[in-house]
Amino acid sequence: MERIELIKKDLIDNHSVNISDLSKKFGVTNQTIRRDLSQLESEGLITRTYGGAILNESKIDFAVPFYRRLARNKENKDKIALKVTSLLKNYSSVFADSSSTVVNAIKFLRDTNLTIVSNSAEVPRQLYNGKANFISSGGILDRQSLSFHGVIAERTLRNYNVDVALISCKGLDIAQGVTDSTDSEAVIKKIMIEQANEVYLLVDSTKFWKKGFVHLIDISKLSDVITDKKPDTEWVEYFKQKNVNLIF
Repeated sequence: MERIELIKKDLIDNHSVNISDLSKKFGVTNQTIRRDLSQLESEGLITRTYGGAILNESKIDFAVPFYRRLARNKENKDKIALKVTSLLKNYSSVFADSSSTVVNAIKFLRDTNLTIVSNSAEVPRQLYNGKANFISSGGILDRQSLSFHGVIAERTLRNYNVDVALISCKGLDIAQGVTDSTDSEAVIKKIMIEQANEVYLLVDSTKFWKKGFVHLIDISKLSDVITDKKPDTEWVEYFKQKNVNLIF
């Protein structure tokens, strides 16, 4: 991967970069990094700052809806990701779906010894500089969601038995359970759920009391629900009744 693409990746992950840090990371001069940033500035992707640059999120290719979702509620997604990292210390393998909440968490796992199996086309970028092993499902690429679907993806995922499936959803409702947007997304996630010993639902607080188009899984079948803040008391009690571990 070219240096400038890796700089873009750093900007997506961290929203800002520092010239000195990039110079050390890539083993090039500060002047070389400044030229790279000048190119990105000419493309409208960044605003230069003293000693570095910040991402212009409205310009992200970001024309791709996935990246807009990845940037949305970033602080809450990071809170969820940090909680997930601590929970996976004693595990060796995970499924990761292609949702922005799960993909955001993957960057916190790049330096672990985990084997990560995913249908996301973005996850390889997140893991490029890390130690974690990665297995791609392959399949038909959906450019809007940056995810793979179809028979090839389904067949690949069924080959693996993993410790934990990391999934997110469109909505979470006491009556309807966990729901998602499309059949194609739901099929992939259901296979991950079937092939995993435990299922962690990563869901920010905006998803509670919402309903998606397709039923994904009953809440009682979840192992853990990891969210960014304490939900309503009704939810807290409901999770207790269903023996689902709530982490916030």
